[in-house]
This record gives sequence, C-alpha cells and structure tokens, in this order.
Amino acid sequence: MVGALDAAATPRWALEDDLSGIDKLLSNYEDFDAISAAFTVYFLLQGLNFALMLLRIMLTVRFHKKLNFTADTMSECGQELGHFLFLFFYMQIYFGILSHIIFGVRIGSYSTLSSAILSTMVLAFCGKEPVL
Repeated sequence: MVGALDAAATPRWALEDDLSGIDKLLSNYEDFDAISAAFTVYFLLQGLNFALMLLRIMLTVRFHKKLNFTADTMSECGQELGHFLFLFFYMQIYFGILSHIIFGVRIGSYSTLSSAILSTMVLAFCGKEPVL
C-alpha cells in the first residue's frame, strides 16, 4: 500500500521509461509499413479531392466580378498547370527511385522503394525528411 502511494506522489518525469507496450504494439502490427503506406495514399487522394473541390468552387462563383476573373484565369492556364503537376510528380517518383538506388543501403528512410518515394515527396512538400 505504501509503495502505491509513493509511486502516485512521484512526478511523471521521474519515472523510468517503459517501452514494452510500444514493442508489443509494433510486434502485433508486423505490416506497419503497409498501413502507413495506405494512410499516405489516402492523404494524397484527399489532397487531390481538396484541389478538385477548390476547382469546383471556382467554377460556381462566376457571378462575382473579381472571382470570375480568377476562375477565367485558372481555366485558361489549366492545361499548363496540369502538365506541370504531371511532370512534377513524375520527377518526384524518379528522384525517389534514384534515392533508393543510391542511399538505400545507408539511410533507413530510403531502404524500400515505397519509403524512398514517400520520403522524397515529404521532403519536397514539407522541407524536412520524415523520421521513420
């Protein structure tokens, strides 16, 4: 009883780290990489869905003079913007494959092809390499 009271009075920062629960969690999810890759694809699709929603909103605001000008500008440059996005993602996948070939043995983030492409895209969009 005294030990339980003593442990309750001890501040949280003074307790020893016990990571056995995390080890059990990761051992239960052996395909954790597949789950994280599925979430990455989900969030990329949600980003595309958000961009399409913005496009839909731009097309429905034609009644406003200034927003109509913006919508007309976006519709005029849509083909060039689509071409840029296609080449951008093509080059991102290319750089992911290249980084897997060059750094795959030495850096853990580039050890598999899917994690190399993911790391390259996160580095391009966020400016910082993810900690895997």
